[in-house]
Amino acid sequence: MVGLLSTILDFLIYNLLISSFGLSASSSKRISFLSGTINSFIFNKRITFKSKNNTALEAVKYFSVWIISFFVNSITHDIVLVYYEGYIPFVFASLISICINFLGAKFWVFKK
Repeated sequence: MVGLLSTILDFLIYNLLISSFGLSASSSKRISFLSGTINSFIFNKRITFKSKNNTALEAVKYFSVWIISFFVNSITHDIVLVYYEGYIPFVFASLISICINFLGAKFWVFKK
């Protein structure tokens, strides 16, 4: 559920940046991904994994996973954007990032 909500936030910000501010799809994806990731960290820590561990250490680990996911997301989005228009690049990049972020969070960041 947290992943879905973070992806919806990512999607809404992506659309807002493109339609209201005229940013490119690539720049919009990068900014929206950061917004979704921050949301994801907060709610995964509190709801999904119910972690009471050191928030600073978990944040460092989470954002280490995020950096990897960010680059994979950005590169995937831009590659798919060459071949497809519309939301296909967003969806494809987001699905890959969701997998990376969840697995990283479950097995490294918030593991018990």
